[in-house]
Amino acid sequence: LIVDTNGDICFVNPTCELIFGRKKEELLGVAFGFFLVPEAKEELQVTYRSGEIRTIEARTAKIFWKEKPAWLVSVRDITERKETERLKSEIIERKRINELKDEFVSTVSHELRTPMNSILGFSETLLNGIYGELTGTQKSRIERIHHNGRSLLRLIDDLLDISKIDAGRM
Repeated sequence: LIVDTNGDICFVNPTCELIFGRKKEELLGVAFGFFLVPEAKEELQVTYRSGEIRTIEARTAKIFWKEKPAWLVSVRDITERKETERLKSEIIERKRINELKDEFVSTVSHELRTPMNSILGFSETLLNGIYGELTGTQKSRIERIHHNGRSLLRLIDDLLDISKIDAGRM
């Protein structure tokens, strides 16, 4: 399209009609509505009558139109490209977050497993009477510690397995 020095549209081609969603007659004589910078490439948001917002790329150049200075504004709809870039960026961010989650789960699991193995080993040692005979109450409570420790260790192993499955390593 061509915009005069007052900022009014004075020429519209069929492609611009499609991009702006308006007929040439509706656009001619109307203020372009965007600041024009020579030789610049700008991204502009255009709202259609339907309420849909599209992103266009506009490049401007100084020209003469009907022997007067004017602006040639070349526009193209880049909405799909911008959406693709946004989705690509979102996918990359989700992958990064997923990798951080996997690393966290793996680290936490290993950090829990080490003391849990110590607890299980020591409770087993006590149950085997290596440090002397246990009373009935002591034995019952240490058996509970041992049983719950094994349950917790199974949960830790399951968590590690799920993490491996999720990462495609199992």
